[in-house]
Amino acid sequence: MIRLKIVISVLFVLLFFSCIKTTTSQKTGLQLNLTERRLNRLEEIRRTMVKVVCSAYYENYYYINPSPRAKNATLEDLLYKKQLTTNSVSGSALILNRNPSNILLLSAYHIFDFADTIRVFYKDAEGNITNDLQSIAIKYDQRIFITHHDGTRSLGHLIGYEERYDLALLESKAAENQLLENSFIAPFAKDDDLKFGKEAYLIGYPKGFLFISRGLISPAPYANKFMISAAFNRGFSGGIVMSFDEGKDSYIYLGMANSMAYDSQLVLAPDETLPRLDNFRNFPYSDNAYVRELKLVNYGLTFAVKAKIIADFLEKERERLRRLGFVLQNKL
Repeated sequence: MIRLKIVISVLFVLLFFSCIKTTTSQKTGLQLNLTERRLNRLEEIRRTMVKVVCSAYYENYYYINPSPRAKNATLEDLLYKKQLTTNSVSGSALILNRNPSNILLLSAYHIFDFADTIRVFYKDAEGNITNDLQSIAIKYDQRIFITHHDGTRSLGHLIGYEERYDLALLESKAAENQLLENSFIAPFAKDDDLKFGKEAYLIGYPKGFLFISRGLISPAPYANKFMISAAFNRGFSGGIVMSFDEGKDSYIYLGMANSMAYDSQLVLAPDETLPRLDNFRNFPYSDNAYVRELKLVNYGLTFAVKAKIIADFLEKERERLRRLGFVLQNKL
């Protein structure tokens, strides 16, 4: 009888640990399956992002500082240098919709906001700005280039914007291989979805490279934005911010990354048009020096425009976009 009880007890213990092992294996399998499904979703989202570059082309005119006895001299008399320059800014854009020939993109407006004319005036000995023109830059062309996933490029056109919230809509030709690019379709988050400590993903093209980053959400001191503790660099503006539903592979659109916290300093820098600055590394520099702003990035403090702000903007543009052949499918 005692032997029978011992056998039953051993069988019970073995069965108990077998159940625990099976349950643990099932949980591990489910977790691995969820991870794999989420990676597949991120791959889908990757195909909704493209790189954008905006280039502005300027004619620059530089003038000498007139002496007190030459106050009546004309600008033609004072002109000493002409120069053509190109200023370029790169960023990211989200494919909102596509038709058989074109795509609709959402990006950050500041990427495309180049001044038409830039004037710089001389200062007197006390540092006060005078009326004597030092230089003037006149924009004669501006172009937007979209880099597709098949490596081709197309021209983009600004068809709508909201400067206050740094939002821009672009239209461009679709890639020839339409399987490489998708329209982004996901619910737009409400303010209640931006919970403190919620995990979020950022996808964009900092420095022109496709990149994904991850961080936690915090409130921002601005009503239209929130913050993420994630890496940000030049080119990430216009990138998507999204999060997964807890325990699922479904996701929600949280907003658009558009800026970072930074400190700035004014520094003296050489002429950017020199062909190879490396050639002068070990020699005294004797050419013109220019005052430029040096931005020192505070990494881990990324700002993003809330999805609710973007949804309101798209809702106002919905009918006009429909007439252009774009039908918004996202739940705003």
